[in-house]
Amino acid sequence: MYGELPALPIPELQPIGIAVHQVGADVTVVHVCGAVDLLTAPMLQAEVDKHLKPPPPVLVMDLTGITFFGASGIAVLLDARNRTARAATSLRLVNRTRAVARPLELLHLNLLFRTYPDLAGALRA
Repeated sequence: MYGELPALPIPELQPIGIAVHQVGADVTVVHVCGAVDLLTAPMLQAEVDKHLKPPPPVLVMDLTGITFFGASGIAVLLDARNRTARAATSLRLVNRTRAVARPLELLHLNLLFRTYPDLAGALRA
């Protein structure tokens, strides 16, 4: 009756990429790229958990490579904010992408985070 439906292209999934490095003895930098969603947020959460035990004096989350930032990613950031506040750790976000900035602004969560346009600025602060 309807015939064969055309095959729709399936978008290629961009997995999350997470890399962590130390800058001196006091700063831990977590670089994140790709999509942070319901599927990948637990991987980011696990990485943040690992580097908050024990908590460093400064935790920088470099979000400049994120292509999608869903509610699960926001939950990871809020958890990191709460945990770093309790531990007196300075949490700094590096972001210049709309994928991250827009959801944070819509929810007025951008007011809760110290955000920098580049990693150098976050490290100097």
